[in-house]
Amino acid sequence: MPKKKKYDDFANVEIDRNYQIPEEFPEGTYGEPVNAEQPLQSQVDNPNRRPYSAFNYENKTLHADAQRNMSNSHPPNDFPAEDTED
Repeated sequence: MPKKKKYDDFANVEIDRNYQIPEEFPEGTYGEPVNAEQPLQSQVDNPNRRPYSAFNYENKTLHADAQRNMSNSHPPNDFPAEDTED
């Protein structure tokens, strides 16, 4: 019987660490009576993380050399020094 190949592709996990995902219910599950009177504790924000944006290209490398048609428009890549999609 052949041995199972060890799965080690964690690229999505590494990329997700660079993004800050908003919580749907930051105060807990809807209608949660437990700890209702206690104030929320904020988590330490990592300055290297950035939020997801609905206005970014999904695959930035496909649009890296595309020119913007409107005047005074910003370049499509948020970080032009980096040549990666994450």
